[in-house]
Formats: sequence, structure tokens, C-alpha cells
Amino acid sequence: MFYFRSIVKKMVTEIIKRSFAWLLIISMGMLIANKAVFFHEHILPDGTVIAHAHPYDKSADPEPYKTHHHSEAELFSFCQADKLFFFGIVILAIFSALSRSILPVFIQKAFTPVTISGYNGRAPPFL
Repeated sequence: MFYFRSIVKKMVTEIIKRSFAWLLIISMGMLIANKAVFFHEHILPDGTVIAHAHPYDKSADPEPYKTHHHSEAELFSFCQADKLFFFGIVILAIFSALSRSILPVFIQKAFTPVTISGYNGRAPPFL
């Protein structure tokens, strides 16, 4: 029963890891496509240029600096979303690299395998 649970746990863990990896790949692809298609710039009244990307109707605004307006909260969230995704990927990569380099060394030092002689085809001697 214990062996079956460990196999199921490994399978579920592997499915979760693969699903998370695919989710990251798909979301990164969507982020890249969004930037490629909907990237634009705004110029604020004080002369600051804000560059970001989000879906909008490009044909309605042919100017180099777009005239549709955003609140300060929207501009802040556009900026933070890009940074959050990037730093999330970097942190995930660091943890993945650390778990691969430290964990096997710990397991190797903490749990040394015991050598057991194999079955040689006869019963042990009787005294």
C-alpha cells in the first residue's frame, strides 16, 4: 500500500510540475505576443514617456504617441506586471538550480546504501 501511495504521489508531482511548466511557457508566449502586437507609448503632460503594451484598437489612433488615457493605477500595474513575471521566472530558475545541486549531495551523504549480498540459490546452513 505504501509503495502504491509513493508512486501516485510521484505521478501527481510530475503532472503538477509539467502543468506548471506549460503554464509558464504559454503565459510567456502570450506576453511576448502582446508586446509584439500592442506595444505603444504615451507622453504625459510633464513630458514623461510611458511605454507599455495592452490590447487596444490601433486603427483608431495613428499618432506616434497614443492619446487614449490611463489612470495612474493602470500605468503602475502595467509596469509591475512585466517586472513581476520576469522576477518570478528568475526566482523559479534559481530555486530549481539550487534544488538540483544541493539536494543530491545531501541525499548521497545522509543515506549511504547498505550492501546486501544477493540470493545465491540455496537456504542458509542449519546448525
